[in-house]
Amino acid sequence: MRVEVYEEPNREQYAGILKFACDLGGSFSLVWQDQLSFDDSATLVQRALEPHLLRESRTSTWPGTCTTCIATVRFYPVNPDTICVLGEAHGILAWRAPDRPEDLAIYDSEGHCWLESTAHEGDMFVNLSEHQLARLRGRVPNLKLYFLDGAPRDGA
Repeated sequence: MRVEVYEEPNREQYAGILKFACDLGGSFSLVWQDQLSFDDSATLVQRALEPHLLRESRTSTWPGTCTTCIATVRFYPVNPDTICVLGEAHGILAWRAPDRPEDLAIYDSEGHCWLESTAHEGDMFVNLSEHQLARLRGRVPNLKLYFLDGAPRDGA
């Protein structure tokens, strides 16, 4: 089920999302677009995550984005060390140049992208089963969600 997160989660909610990511396991990706400039803080993120790098690819597409520009998309495991680095940001939309690499995406253990973001556009979506979505909502109270199928949901 694809659901829009229509309001940036606060720090406590963001921490809950990261804990949920730990529950699911899997990996996450961050994007370094060639045409963008990055500050030293983005380089520090890259260095902190470098020992955990699973793979990287040169591409013009990643979750939520299809562009003509080339970028390096780097993938990392979800583990306590990498989640600590992600937790240094104040939220999902903080993953944006020049301060940080862009467009945080989180994948479950089967490689399914369950959280995608396009930070400079303010877009955030979750793609979860109803059961998983209920677990996320239990861990992250008052998360502002818009159900794209138009069906009403309690607590949405």
